[in-house]
Amino acid sequence: MARFLVRRVLQSILVILGVTIITFLALHVIPGDVAHMIGGEKATPEQIEQIRQQLGLDQPLYVQYWRFLSSAVQGDFGTSLQTHISAMHEVAIAFPLTFQLAFLSLLVAAVFGIWLGTIAAVKRGTIVEGLSMAITLIGTSAPVFWIGILLLLFGGARLGWFPIGDVISNSIDLQNITHMTIVDSIITGNWQALGNTLHHLILPVFTLSLLPMAVISRITRAGMLDVLRQDYLRTARAKGVRESIVIYRHALPNAFLPVVTALGLQFGVLLSGAILTETVFNLPGLGRLVISSILFRDFPVIQAIVVVAAVAFTVINLLVDLSYAVFDPRIRYE
Repeated sequence: MARFLVRRVLQSILVILGVTIITFLALHVIPGDVAHMIGGEKATPEQIEQIRQQLGLDQPLYVQYWRFLSSAVQGDFGTSLQTHISAMHEVAIAFPLTFQLAFLSLLVAAVFGIWLGTIAAVKRGTIVEGLSMAITLIGTSAPVFWIGILLLLFGGARLGWFPIGDVISNSIDLQNITHMTIVDSIITGNWQALGNTLHHLILPVFTLSLLPMAVISRITRAGMLDVLRQDYLRTARAKGVRESIVIYRHALPNAFLPVVTALGLQFGVLLSGAILTETVFNLPGLGRLVISSILFRDFPVIQAIVVVAAVAFTVINLLVDLSYAVFDPRIRYE
């Protein structure tokens, strides 16, 4: 177990290191000059050169990357070129909101995806399977931004059932402890804030959960179809075990391993999809921060966002790998 854990941690470090190299090089390849953007149109060549020297942009790329990496290991990604605030501080405020949205979407996708996939497998060849597969087809085919715009138009603007934009109403006072409104509401016992933020997140969570729900549903259906053919289920039915127990206690746990893998992978998809969702619903998470940073070529903030997202994704997948032994006792980490 310890050897496996060390090996996986080392692999994760290499992945994060590769992500930092690709991100660093990509930001220096795209057109535009940060010094010109900071200096403005009226800046003289001398002023622009001075800005480049202050930012270290006149040094070779390998020197710039080493300086960035040595600081990033200590959690220092530099200062935002827009706000002149610590880049890590900017990400520390925005990331919890994105993580909250992604976690809720993954939870909704897992519950309904497993349920739809199980029903589709058990009711194979019936109209129930057709309807469940139609839902998954919509989830995999419809773009996230298109679904979000439709929900905003009808559920928010025309019908007025749901609020438009932000994660909580400005009229509600909530103490920021973790910068996750749901967690902060529970910690402080502010149940009005909890209900309000859940009301705000219904449309974004539904929009973001459609794609992973469709993927999880299909994987669950495929796994269940394979497990339902096994002899031990026929034996259980022959002993008079109720069908619900056969399905949910014997069949589903044995088909759950591929679903666990999909859950870990879909978390990364949710983090990237949250950028579009947050933009459509005007949520103050990583989506807004990413777009503004890219437009301004705010290197420190972009690098901080990418590294934090890469670390979160690798940690989630490491936890998924370790959870295999819980769902399948036959697995041993040697």
